[in-house]
Amino acid sequence: MNRDNRLTIKVMAFVVAIFIIIGGGVFLIENNYQTHRFSYPHLKVKKWQADTKPLISKQEFQHDLQQVSRSNGSNISFDQIQSIVIPGLRGAWSINHKTQQPVLGRDWVPQGLAQNDKYFFVSAYDGKHKLDSVIFVISKSTEKYVRTIILPSKSHVGGITYDYQNKHLWVSNDHQKFAGLLMFNDHEIDSHNASAQKKPIKGKSFNLPWAAKTSGLNYFNYQLVVVKYGKDRNSRSVITMPFNKQGLPKQPSIAELKKIMNHHSSKQTIQGLIDDDLIQSMAPGYDRMQGLATTTRGLSIFSQSNGDANSNILVKVPNQNSGTQFDFFAPAGGVKTFQVPPAVEQISVNNPHDNRLALLFESGANKYRKQRSMYVGPYSMITDRIVILPIRER
Repeated sequence: MNRDNRLTIKVMAFVVAIFIIIGGGVFLIENNYQTHRFSYPHLKVKKWQADTKPLISKQEFQHDLQQVSRSNGSNISFDQIQSIVIPGLRGAWSINHKTQQPVLGRDWVPQGLAQNDKYFFVSAYDGKHKLDSVIFVISKSTEKYVRTIILPSKSHVGGITYDYQNKHLWVSNDHQKFAGLLMFNDHEIDSHNASAQKKPIKGKSFNLPWAAKTSGLNYFNYQLVVVKYGKDRNSRSVITMPFNKQGLPKQPSIAELKKIMNHHSSKQTIQGLIDDDLIQSMAPGYDRMQGLATTTRGLSIFSQSNGDANSNILVKVPNQNSGTQFDFFAPAGGVKTFQVPPAVEQISVNNPHDNRLALLFESGANKYRKQRSMYVGPYSMITDRIVILPIRER
């Protein structure tokens, strides 16, 4: 190689390096600007309440949805889509789990979404893991925040679902060593007033010592369906738990549980749980499942997260195992998929009407807004609203 060629290569390498440095610097400056834009040092929120202002404008929100819609090969019609601002993303009051004193938290991470005829319920945990987890209650008729239900633990509250047949709200309440649930009836939900009672709601507690955690919950025809997140077949699952006529799961005795858990293989353990009516089925589900929603006739809709890339919604039509025997194993036919914004969490169908699908996202949480300040690349999409889509079953 002659001297002129070597000089040319060095000059090209220098130019490329300059472009990389400038480009990376531009992205860092932009991300730093966005991070400061989404910080609220002088935030004031009425005690025991949640902030209700959006993080982004309606125009930004619609632009982002339209961008994702093009990934599906279509243009979205906003006449058919409803959206509601997620409360508490800037800040919301709860109780310090250790001191039992009221605190304004700024690090709420939305996780679960459920609904009845009157309300949407959004569960969220404190990203600093110091405050009791909460449920934000939103009126369906006004589309506005109503109040905050303070839960009696710091649990991740990944799942929440409403049993419209028995009028029970179920919430994940996982422990360090095994999974758990909290249940509230309509009266407990309507009568909880944090500002007057100044303490968490009580509810009824259920332990699931045979399960590690509950990433998502869904009620389907006298069954509680538990979704466990995982990145491969060995770490994910969809488990159905039967309910009795009162809408409650069976609680095994210590002796029963020891007998089941002492089996030598996981296959024997699962069969033992089925034989004792603790579960009805266990299926592998799909990678990176965040939530599951079903219509009353068995149409199954899974949410699947993909980091900062667009999330997926997987739609599985009913098959021969629909109805009370539906076991969530893959049907003979395929699964229809469409994309939604990044960081989707739980989803919910308005049972028994079955004509609206609501989606929740965690991308507006403060912990993720802070992480993006150091990204070398475009600032990730923020979805600070519940997105509600029409369902048309054929």
